[in-house]
Amino acid sequence: MNFLPLENIELQSNRQKEEILNAVSGKLEHTKIFGLAFHKDSWKQYEGFTDQNRFKFRRILKTGMNSFIPIVQGDVRPIDDGSLINIKSGFIDLHICF
Repeated sequence: MNFLPLENIELQSNRQKEEILNAVSGKLEHTKIFGLAFHKDSWKQYEGFTDQNRFKFRRILKTGMNSFIPIVQGDVRPIDDGSLINIKSGFIDLHICF
């Protein structure tokens, strides 16, 4: 039984690594620092980044503040017939302590 709000998922895709990272990148308002108010007027719903073979993102808050929004991070590795995507979702480490 898992008491922490964490999840690890492994997906296999027939798409190439670059195609997956470009699709994720196209949905993001690019930033490496989460929670700044610069993106509240964005039409995109997520902020984050892609970097070589990994990605990290979270939902953009349009109003108010909520520090308990999960962060999704993952890495994409090429395999013979496509790609293997490892995804980890959860909160920042500080929230797990409470």
